Amino acid sequence: ICEACGSQLEKKLRCGRCKSVYYCSKACQTSDWARHKKQCKGKIPLTYSSEIKSAIDKIKRQPKDQDGFWVFRRFGYTLDENPNKLVCIATGTGRIAGMFPTKSLEPTFEEIMLNFAQNCTGNVVGDKCPEAIGIDHKPIVNEIRKALEPAVCVTYYPPPSEGEAELSRQYYKPGMS
Repeated sequence: ICEACGSQLEKKLRCGRCKSVYYCSKACQTSDWARHKKQCKGKIPLTYSSEIKSAIDKIKRQPKDQDGFWVFRRFGYTLDENPNKLVCIATGTGRIAGMFPTKSLEPTFEEIMLNFAQNCTGNVVGDKCPEAIGIDHKPIVNEIRKALEPAVCVTYYPPPSEGEAELSRQYYKPGMS
């Protein structure tokens, strides 16, 4: 999604300085510079441990969907019998590809990436990587976006509706694959 106008990106132009913001055109990039300049100066390249780099590399090697996108959607909830954990669900096309509990309700970026890397190939039907992974809050999505781009686009969707969350509670249990 273009940072300036919010439209879907057909071609990507990335900020050459911080490399974390995308635009649909040079005009959008130029018009957004006054606002982005303040953010851009404060950004420093992220550094990751070798374990996280390895997890990121494993995820990047997975095939993407036909549009070249990975979509990260909030699809997590706390189970009554497991109140101190967020359940993360990685889903494929109409199937659960992997599911894992986190150590806390606010998992770290490292925990999400390591769990996802461990689960993204072992339980996936036909060796196709999941199209979505459930996580609990947007800051984690932004960190994942920075780690996986430019090869991967990550989009955040709002939390599920109450009906969707209730369906999740009924049908998805930890340890299913």
